[in-house]
Amino acid sequence: PAVAKGAVTNCVRFFGFGAITRTMLARLPPDQHALRPWQTMLAGGVAGSVSAVISQPIDTVKANMMGLEAARFDSSLGCLRELVRAGGVRCLFNGVGPRAARVFVEVGLQFTMFDLIGRKLDSLFL
Repeated sequence: PAVAKGAVTNCVRFFGFGAITRTMLARLPPDQHALRPWQTMLAGGVAGSVSAVISQPIDTVKANMMGLEAARFDSSLGCLRELVRAGGVRCLFNGVGPRAARVFVEVGLQFTMFDLIGRKLDSLFL
């Protein structure tokens, strides 16, 4: 589950960030040629939050497979079946709100800092 979660979150984050920033760049005033840091933060945060929601079921399975009762599950698929049987599909999204909020800030800052540092390095070396 850890590899699957990493793959899903990164695919969603980068695709989402790219799509959001392209949309935002197309709507900029003529005198603005790049996103401002708050706009990059917003685009990264939204992409991160969406990735958190989409990958939450995988994260729930992963957490249960690593928890104190992990021995009762024979596989990731068995864990998924057991969780859904016990709590319905909805239980796979337990805790998604706080996680999405945390990831909004984390990923928003990552993309913003990457952009700002990249611009600074470009101005120094190009």
